[in-house]
This record gives sequence, structure tokens and C-alpha cells, in this order.
Amino acid sequence: MIGVSDIESWDDDVRAGAIADLRRAGWDRAARGDAPTPRARRLLARFRVGEPLTTRELADLRGVLVGT
Repeated sequence: MIGVSDIESWDDDVRAGAIADLRRAGWDRAARGDAPTPRARRLLARFRVGEPLTTRELADLRGVLVGT
């Protein structure tokens, strides 16, 4: 059975992966440019200043930005 610690560990892994992908793609730097949608621009601004994002917000941001 999956416990709370398993879910928290999975969530940590997902968050770390999303943050690593965004940093590898250079989205942590303003010189990289801006996101294509208003919501993504708001999330990106929060990410760049170190404001915490939910796992879902990080996943959405990565989905919009990585690979563009």
C-alpha cells in the first residue's frame, strides 16, 4: 500500500525534475525571454524570483516552456 511518505517522495521527485528541466533550458534567467501565455508568464515570473509553485504549476510551466 502506498503511504504518505511515498506520495511526498514522489512529489519531491516530480518537483525536482521540473525545476531541473526549467533550469537546463535556461528559463531561470531573464535573458531567456518570456512565456507565450499570460498564465505561464505569471508562473515564470514567480519561478524566477524563487516564489514557491505547486507541483501542478511547475508541471504546467515545464509543459509550456521546455522544448520551445
